[in-house]
Amino acid sequence: MKLLITTVAILILSFTVNVSAKTVSDVEIAESIPFEDKTLLARGAGIRSKFFIDLYVASLFSEEYIDSSKLSATDSYKVIHHPNINAIRLNIVSGLITSQRMLDSIEQGFELATDGKSKEIDAHIIEFISVFDSPIKKQDQFTFISEPGLGVHVLKNNKPLISINNEAFRQALLSIWLGSDPVDTDLQRDMFGY
Repeated sequence: MKLLITTVAILILSFTVNVSAKTVSDVEIAESIPFEDKTLLARGAGIRSKFFIDLYVASLFSEEYIDSSKLSATDSYKVIHHPNINAIRLNIVSGLITSQRMLDSIEQGFELATDGKSKEIDAHIIEFISVFDSPIKKQDQFTFISEPGLGVHVLKNNKPLISINNEAFRQALLSIWLGSDPVDTDLQRDMFGY
């Protein structure tokens, strides 16, 4: 009887270890995040580095499973235009990131994501980058919840900051990391493949 109890306990513990969250650059990636009455599941996470310095960990969460083994360039388009809610979470891992560096990086991302044609959403971009005006420090967390047809909800350290209700802006924001010309193709691949 003791052997049976011990065996069951070991099986339960080993199962628990297998379902634990993934850690990337000392950031524990949540298995899921709640949004309204939905649960967004972690799909993947990777590190954004520049000049050999890890800047942030970016994670992708979505309502629907994304099979990264079958993902092609057109599939990233499908994720951006799919009616499911997605979220991108950035965990700052470097003390070298300043508000200005983050602003520059996000502006560069929008330039790539829109192929330089952002005039239609410039006012929304200005509103969005205002969330980076206050000082950014290591371990800050930004979450961008993408709600198709409604726009983007922005949180910093789990506190709501702004909502931008514009579909073209929502698609451009997701395209920074998930689009056909992302800021980092390795990061994009990691975000799609947990």
